[in-house]
Amino acid sequence: MRVTIHPQGVSFPAASNRYTREKIRLSLGLFRDKISRVDIFLSKENGHHAAGYIRCGIKVHADGYPPFMVEESAADVAASIDVCLLRTRRAVGRRLDSLQHSRHGPPLII
Repeated sequence: MRVTIHPQGVSFPAASNRYTREKIRLSLGLFRDKISRVDIFLSKENGHHAAGYIRCGIKVHADGYPPFMVEESAADVAASIDVCLLRTRRAVGRRLDSLQHSRHGPPLII
C-alpha cells in the first residue's frame, strides 16, 4: 500500500509525515492486500465559519474497486487526520465488505 501526503499550504514536518504514514498503515492494515494506494490531502479551509480549520481528505484506491474519498475538518492537522482516518477505516470496511458480498451473492447463513 503506497501512502502519499499532499499538504497544500499547511505546515507538515517530516516527523509528522512518518507518523501519519505509519498510522495509516496500522489503521488500514487489515485491508492492505486490497488497497493499492492512499492519498492524503491537507489544506486550510477558507470562510468565516471555518477560519483556522484544516481539511483532511483521504482517498483510497482499492484493487478492482472504484476509488472513494472521505473528508473531515478540525482545528489542527493532527485532529483532522485522526478523525478522517477513523471515518476512512469504517468506510473501507463497509465498502469493501458490501462490494465483496454483491460480487459473490449474499453470505450463506447456516
